[in-house]
Amino acid sequence: MNTLDGVTKVHLLGIGGIGVSAVARLLLERGYSVTGSDVRESQLTQMMRELGADVTIGHHERNVAGAQLVIVSGAIPKDNIELVAARAAGTPVAHRADVLGALLDGRDSVGVTGTHGKGTVSSMITWILDVAGREPGFVIGGLLNNYGVNAKDGKGPLIAEVDESDGSNHRVHPQRVVCNFLELDHLNYYSGIDDIIGSMATYVRSNPNLERLFVNADCEGNRRLMDLVDVDTVTYGLDSDDVTYRGELLGKGQMPIPYRV
Repeated sequence: MNTLDGVTKVHLLGIGGIGVSAVARLLLERGYSVTGSDVRESQLTQMMRELGADVTIGHHERNVAGAQLVIVSGAIPKDNIELVAARAAGTPVAHRADVLGALLDGRDSVGVTGTHGKGTVSSMITWILDVAGREPGFVIGGLLNNYGVNAKDGKGPLIAEVDESDGSNHRVHPQRVVCNFLELDHLNYYSGIDDIIGSMATYVRSNPNLERLFVNADCEGNRRLMDLVDVDTVTYGLDSDDVTYRGELLGKGQMPIPYRV
C-alpha cells in the first residue's frame, strides 16, 4: 500500500530540514496541501512558504490538527509535542523515507545510496539527464548549484538521494540503485563494516522494484557487497580494470572521453 493513498493534507515536522523540505517540495508540486513546523526560521522555511506551505515556527499540538498524515525524520524525538498529539489523535505517522518511497512509486527512478558521495553523484546524474533532454526530477539533501533548490518533480526519471545512515533506505525501492561507497561510517547506528555491508546487501535483495545495481568497484566494501547479491550489476571505477565502465582523470582543458572496457 502506498503511504500517500487517500491523503491530500500532510504535516511535516522539521520542514526546514534539508531532507524533509525536499520531500515537502515534491508534495507541493504534486498538489498536496502542506503544513509544517520547525524550531527556527531559515532559508528553507521561507522557500516552503513561497511555494504555498503553511509553516509555523515552534512546535504545538494544534499544528497537527486536520492533517491526514504526519511526516517525521529520525531527527524528531519521540516526545515531540506534535508527534505525541498526532499519535494520541490516531493520525497516521510516516517516516520521511516512507513518503520518499511513495513519491518514487510508479516513476522511472534512480536511488543513490552508500556511506558518502550520495548528494554529489545524485546531482551529477540529474544534470547529465537534464542536458540529455530527459527532464529529470530530483530529491537531494542539498541545494543544487545548477537549480538553486533541493527537489523538483520533473517529467522524466526521478533521481533520489537515499540515506542509509539509519537504515531508512530499506523503505525506498527505486528501479535502479547506485552504491558509490561502502566504508566505515554511522557507527551510532551500525556495529561495524560487516553490519554496513550486510544491511546494504539485504536492501538490494529485498527491493521488489530493482532492475539493476550500479557499484563503484574501486571500493572494497562494494566488492564485498557484490559477492553477497545476485542481481544485474554494472560496475565502474577509476583504478579497477575489470569493470563495465572505467574513467580517467584528464588534465586541465582536456575533454573527457568515456569508454567501455
